[in-house]
Amino acid sequence: MALGISYDFHKFEWAWKSESSQWWASMAIAVSFGLTFATILTLVVVPCLYVILTRVIVRLGLGRQVDEEEEIPAELPA
Repeated sequence: MALGISYDFHKFEWAWKSESSQWWASMAIAVSFGLTFATILTLVVVPCLYVILTRVIVRLGLGRQVDEEEEIPAELPA
């Protein structure tokens, strides 16, 4: 739809720059860019923010200190 291609079901043929494709073109472009932006946020920006936040916490010494002798329980207490 964003490219201006549509299918005319009355004539059973492809139509270029028809009225329906022009009508839906702006919506299709908005959806395409929205999905691209959300994908970049999800796969790139959020993991980078987690890494940066973790490094800041470690440098400031705000993380939980774990002793070498302390064991992590295999099961959660009931």
